[in-house]
Amino acid sequence: MNDVTPELALQRTLDSRIDLDRYKHSKRLLFAAQILLGIEDIHTVAADALTDAPGDRSCDFLYVDRDAGVVVLAQSYEALQRKTVAESKVRDLNQAVDWLLTKELKGLPVRLNSAISSARSAIENGEIRHLKIWFVHNLEDQPQIHEALTGAKDAASNALNSLYSDVAPEISVESLEVSLPQLASWYRSYESPIAVKEVIQIPWNGGQRISGPGWEAIQTSVPLSWLAGQYWSYKEALFSANVRDYLGRMNRASNINNGIRVTLQQEPENFFVYNNGVTALVDDFEIDDEDILIIKGISIVNGAQTTGALSGSGDANLEKAQVGIRFIKCRDRSVVEKIIKLNNRQNSVSVEGFRSNDRTQQRLVKEFSSLGISNYVRPRLGGNQDAIRRVDNAAIRATYAARALASFHGDPVTAHRNPSSIWDSNSLYRKYFNEDITARHFLLCWGVGKAIEERRLELQNSSRLQGGKRKQLDYLGCQGATWLLIAAASSCVTSHLNELPKNLFRIELADPVGPDEAIALWRPMVKCLIPFAPEHLQPLVSQAVRWNLAQQGEVIKKFEAAAQPVLEDVDDLWDAFKEAIQVRP
Repeated sequence: MNDVTPELALQRTLDSRIDLDRYKHSKRLLFAAQILLGIEDIHTVAADALTDAPGDRSCDFLYVDRDAGVVVLAQSYEALQRKTVAESKVRDLNQAVDWLLTKELKGLPVRLNSAISSARSAIENGEIRHLKIWFVHNLEDQPQIHEALTGAKDAASNALNSLYSDVAPEISVESLEVSLPQLASWYRSYESPIAVKEVIQIPWNGGQRISGPGWEAIQTSVPLSWLAGQYWSYKEALFSANVRDYLGRMNRASNINNGIRVTLQQEPENFFVYNNGVTALVDDFEIDDEDILIIKGISIVNGAQTTGALSGSGDANLEKAQVGIRFIKCRDRSVVEKIIKLNNRQNSVSVEGFRSNDRTQQRLVKEFSSLGISNYVRPRLGGNQDAIRRVDNAAIRATYAARALASFHGDPVTAHRNPSSIWDSNSLYRKYFNEDITARHFLLCWGVGKAIEERRLELQNSSRLQGGKRKQLDYLGCQGATWLLIAAASSCVTSHLNELPKNLFRIELADPVGPDEAIALWRPMVKCLIPFAPEHLQPLVSQAVRWNLAQQGEVIKKFEAAAQPVLEDVDDLWDAFKEAIQVRP
């Protein structure tokens, strides 16, 4: 792709992402979020976070990730002919911040109210470490946007200090202009892992050279001030091989960053032995006759947390502290990808990726294969490049299916608020991915979630929405609505079909089995159930605080009582459902 500019490469990929066309002028915004936040299933995120609609109070995108400790507030602008962003759109940034943090939530669309309430609750509970304010557009960098973002950042910091004083010191407020060249540069990192191409000289402190099949490495130490200097020179480009980790999910390791800062402040001379060190990819390296290490090109693979903590320490301490570093040159792309992936094992955000090869996941892959299903996607070990370049709309993604699985088994709270814990908590992982889980049952749970998603899209695309259907769509726009509805649907099934076993894992799809059959099984039932959600389930998902099992049990009981008479009146509904499932001995 040497003859293709970064902007053209980006545009070609955007054009190919027809799955994002349904979001119209928010397409670029969602693509940017997928890159910067490391999101594999952007459509599930869009269902909750995309708030761009009439009455959105300038909040186009409001993303809350408690696991990562991140809230993202974004505006987007897609210019058709203009070469500058409309002034009114720039001024709206402060309005968006005000609604997110300070204004009384009255008269808002249900969807936006739910998103803001969720964000405020996460902030109040001390679950957020980073508040990011973005402006995404398709033009060159705009000075007025930079100024507006700075003002919005200051306003957000002041609001946090005033209204959330207990947690404000722990929250970093960051602003970011995602312009055309900036997004193109980040996207380029997925095509070429080393974006910084300069020649860099480092005094040689001694070390070790090691080589292997297709790679060569040199290991040494450098003053931490050198590492800080590279960051201030190249910013995020320094992490082009792993831009997702730097800009996105690595935020959840704030305890690591705090430990780094404490070491720098109190024991800088011991930093080398306390820190795991840094790994960097380079195009080439050599040591000249004057003991100068010369490297050509650089991208740091796993030092995001170390580098991110540097701004909190004085120059003197950075000069005193040494950090171990190894420079690796490798031409084999498959080996490079493994270097990137496996050098980030200590990043807790990717735990689900490291489950991908355990015995249960391998068994599920074999079971799906034996059923003729080849598009089951295990949790990814490392990056999400394939998900960014091309999307298989029919894919059965384990990360999504796991949330549906937990909801089906009565835990929509975890599915909604802390989905990563399904993978990184040993107890939760063993609870859901136990010896009883089968591909047929996993697909059964996945199917109800996708049937709900399908119905939401049908309602969204309706030319006229009035009365009950408008309320149904409002419900489905609430954060956590899908997962609670899955739990309610599961309860309705098990209550009606009293011959089913108490161990729900034994309930499976019968032949013929596949993604289409899984969705078709639930489609008529979901259509019957959703009308009862606004009255009986919405009060629970609308509340900002985490609901408990007693509250959940009570609302689902009332939901069942209201829905069952209607389900009984639908001809052949239960007979067809029973024919499509089986109970494993």
